[in-house]
Order: sequence, then structure tokens, then C-alpha cells
Amino acid sequence: MAILGQNYRQRRRPMGPLILVVLAVLVVALLVLAYSRGGEVPTARVEKQIPLPSATTSGAGADTAQPEG
Repeated sequence: MAILGQNYRQRRRPMGPLILVVLAVLVVALLVLAYSRGGEVPTARVEKQIPLPSATTSGAGADTAQPEG
């Protein structure tokens, strides 16, 4: 005969399956989020106009131009 109170405790369930379920839910949630965002969107090229320094547009010679940097 068992000692009184020994068999009344519930056995602890292992944590392994619970962790796998949580990981599976996280993966599914990330996939749903990625799908809802539409994936990669191709971007259009933007050509930006870079203003030239004033020394080259004024017609001054190369010896009067300021050095770069």
C-alpha cells in the first residue's frame, strides 16, 4: 500500500512538446506577417542632379579652381 498523499500529485508533463508548439506558432506568425507585407517591392531608379561647383560653371581656368576635399 502506498503512503498516504503520494499518489494524489499530478505528474508534470514534459516541456519538450510545448516548446515545439510555441516555435511552430511563431514560424507561422512570421510567415503570415511576411505575406501580408507583400514581400520585396521593386524600387525605381532615381537619378539625382548633382550641382556643379561654381568654379567650373563660371568659366575660370583650372589653376583658379579650388581643390577637392
